[in-house]
Amino acid sequence: MASVSLKNINKSYGNTHVLHDVSLEIKHGELVVLVGPSGCGKSTMLRVLCGLESITSGELRIDDVVVNNLPPAERGIAMVFQSYALYPHMTVYKNMAFGLRINGEGKDQIEQQVRQAAKSLGIDKYLDRYPKELSGGQRQRVAIGRAIVRNPKLFLFDEPLSNLDAALRAKTRIELARLQRQLDATVVYVTHDQVEAMTLGDKIVVLSEGRVQQVGTPLTLYHQPVNRFVATFIGSPTINLLPAKVLETSADGAKVELKNGSQFWVSVDCSNIAVGESVEVGLRAEHCSVVHPSEVASTNQASFHAEIVLVEHLGEANLLYLKTDDGQYLVVKGDGNASVDIGDSVMIQACPDSFYLFKKNGVASLRLRPGNMRSANAK
Repeated sequence: MASVSLKNINKSYGNTHVLHDVSLEIKHGELVVLVGPSGCGKSTMLRVLCGLESITSGELRIDDVVVNNLPPAERGIAMVFQSYALYPHMTVYKNMAFGLRINGEGKDQIEQQVRQAAKSLGIDKYLDRYPKELSGGQRQRVAIGRAIVRNPKLFLFDEPLSNLDAALRAKTRIELARLQRQLDATVVYVTHDQVEAMTLGDKIVVLSEGRVQQVGTPLTLYHQPVNRFVATFIGSPTINLLPAKVLETSADGAKVELKNGSQFWVSVDCSNIAVGESVEVGLRAEHCSVVHPSEVASTNQASFHAEIVLVEHLGEANLLYLKTDDGQYLVVKGDGNASVDIGDSVMIQACPDSFYLFKKNGVASLRLRPGNMRSANAK
């Protein structure tokens, strides 16, 4: 498998600058996921890697070999597309064997590689079928198998599960993770689905407008986002953001005041925060709790009032959509067995460790205890 190095990669179409100084290191055997909103440049980055798009400037290396000017066929890359791209007039076996035949592999070698790949993907009993006789999940596995038999240095996946229904997408995601570890493959995987990114990736690259916002493990991006964009993009439901003002700072964090007058401490690094500064406080739906006003305990937890305006019943949990006294809206994940109604007056509680803090320019302050997510309901 391959290591990949991108150094100051730029890609422009005329006056339209799509990728801006993208630098990234991918190790042997890593599964790296590119995520971001539509138009952020993730698919363009994939096409640059495989050679379908030329590089305007910068350097791309695969296994320490500069490949800027190498054609796709000479890069040792296999790509799996969203649309499967199977030949409808060929059987599954012939679809998987086609690339090997073009490369002049022997019949016995093709037989061995195709059947081995088909068995690992659980499609060995479909080798004599045509694509039209397969389900969407089976077709996607054929497309993956066609890539595997080539034994490439690098696998590129361009939203391969987006055409599948939710249940099949979850099942195929598990199969992909198992297969990647079994093959010890180097994979670059593009998706807009953050659940895929969080569950599949050894490392996640968050892109926005052609720029890398942050690179890190899934939990690093979740607990220590470098800016507001990453914090809002990673996590579901998205993080709640509340305007606030800094009242005090100390080695343990900052005391902030919301617009409705609620005051509490947040555990963040205050080295770059000034008293009186306007900031945004971030709070994830799963890091706080909702209690009746009469049940509020005298603790060091933040507490502020809100009204329930909508409830989504998910079974194991409820998503409560709330409105604070000053007109701010936020979402809290509650107990699915709790009795809650629209119009109820409640108190939101969270410990200081649970909060994020963002400056006006969107830069995040370092959280002091990001891995210690004690909920207000913790015993």
